[in-house]
Amino acid sequence: MAAAAPATLHELFARSAARHPDRTALEVDGRTFDYAELDRVSDRLAGRILRRTGHRPARVGLLAARSLTAYAGYLAALRLGAAAVPINPAHPPARQLAVV
Repeated sequence: MAAAAPATLHELFARSAARHPDRTALEVDGRTFDYAELDRVSDRLAGRILRRTGHRPARVGLLAARSLTAYAGYLAALRLGAAAVPINPAHPPARQLAVV
């Protein structure tokens, strides 16, 4: 019998969200977000990515600083099975495009 594949980071997050939806998942910019809210935001972002691209992308560029949107963006990329590519908003536009 083959060993089970290890859980992905998104699978681990989804399990925590299902077990503890009201617990704090994220504290950023002086605000707290519970697992249910972070899961909803990441699900909406994943849907937007799918609608824009028309398919599951191999990677998703994230031009964001530390914020709810940035963390949810990482989870959305992982939910889609994509690599999350952080892009520093402070870098010049040419550098940002080169990263993706």
